[in-house]
Amino acid sequence: EAITESELRSRLELDTSGQLKEALDFLLIDRAILAEKVGKAALERFPELSKNEDLVKRFYFEIEQYLELIYTSILTQRTNLLRVPSIRQMLPSHKVYTGALDILKSKIPFDLNEMARHTIEQRIDYLKQRIT
Repeated sequence: EAITESELRSRLELDTSGQLKEALDFLLIDRAILAEKVGKAALERFPELSKNEDLVKRFYFEIEQYLELIYTSILTQRTNLLRVPSIRQMLPSHKVYTGALDILKSKIPFDLNEMARHTIEQRIDYLKQRIT
C-alpha cells in the first residue's frame, strides 16, 4: 500500500523527534537553486563539458534528481533506493558527478544537528560509491 509523503513525514517526525527534519528541509528548500550551484561548481573543474548549454541544463536537472533521491531515502529511511540510481547520466565522465556530490557535501550547513548532517553525508557517500 502506498504511503503519502505527509504520512511519511509525520511518522519520521515521531520516530526521530524531528532531528532529521532539518536534513529534509535542507534537501527540499530551493532544491533547483542548490542543484545549479553544485552543478556550476562541479563544471568549473571540467570546462570542456560546459560548452553545450543543453547538456549543462540536463546536468543541473540530474543533480536535482540526486537531491530528490537522497531526500526520499531519508524520508522513507531506506538506503536501497540509492543502490541502483535510476538517473541516466548524460555527461561522459562519472567524475563530474562524484565531484558534484562532494561539493554538495561541502554545502551542508554547519548549523544542522549532528544526526541530520551525518545522515545526509552517509547517503551522499553511498550514492557516490554506487555511481562509480
